Amino acid sequence: VLYRRIKEIKNPFFICVVFGSYAKGTARKGSDLDLCVITNEEKVDREINTILDITPFEIHYLKFSSDEFIKMLKTTEFNVGKGIVKNKIILKGIEEFYELINYVK
Repeated sequence: VLYRRIKEIKNPFFICVVFGSYAKGTARKGSDLDLCVITNEEKVDREINTILDITPFEIHYLKFSSDEFIKMLKTTEFNVGKGIVKNKIILKGIEEFYELINYVK
């Protein structure tokens, strides 16, 4: 249901990624779902929050602009952005995600 509702959001630039234990395959009963959205549109953030408000399980939600995400990837320290690149399940915006990653290289 979450995946379907996220796919229904209409926006040309919008990346949605599951990361953390679900992406690594180590989730246990009671694990929250780590969800990251990369967008420059506040409308997308509002729509995601509306979806999350009616989701019956725990979700840890992070939202970054494309510039914020690029900045994280350019730092030398390990951070959530680099963790997302390492272990992810891309729900929406696969092409845009890899374009963003290649921009940093």
